Amino acid sequence: SHDCSGMTRARTWLSMCCIIVAGAAVVGLWNVQKLRDRDDFHDGGAPSLDTQQIILACGCLFAFGFSMFIPKIIFGVAVRETLPPEAAGAGGAVLELLSEAGAAAAGFPLGALLASVPSPPSVTAPTFSDRSVEEESGWSAVFWSLKLGLCAAFVLLTLLTMRPRII
Repeated sequence: SHDCSGMTRARTWLSMCCIIVAGAAVVGLWNVQKLRDRDDFHDGGAPSLDTQQIILACGCLFAFGFSMFIPKIIFGVAVRETLPPEAAGAGGAVLELLSEAGAAAAGFPLGALLASVPSPPSVTAPTFSDRSVEEESGWSAVFWSLKLGLCAAFVLLTLLTMRPRII
């Protein structure tokens, strides 16, 4: 058996950096939504995005997806490294199964948040009030749940990093 404590610490720090990037991407997407709402309600037009907002949204989506992919790969490698060679493949498969099940299950609560907010009174003739499209469609709850989840993950990884080492 070999000592993996340095690699484990490096993986934890890399995962924390990925959470910071994902948080910045969520904030960027939230700002794209706010810019769209502000521009459209001042103009009185239908919701639309200009080229800069589309580029910002695509960059944020790429950064979020990429930053969530790295820890998934890191944890898969860590599982395969820590298990005996004859069990490494099965351990990796179980981790991937749980990872995919978690990703599939995560869509349900976010969809329920979106569905819990009543739709605007008229779809054909939109009413422009003080509330933004985000508030009327339930996206505010989705963004807040993403932000809270990322903060919780960052705190948990920080606590994991600060735990005393057993020699």
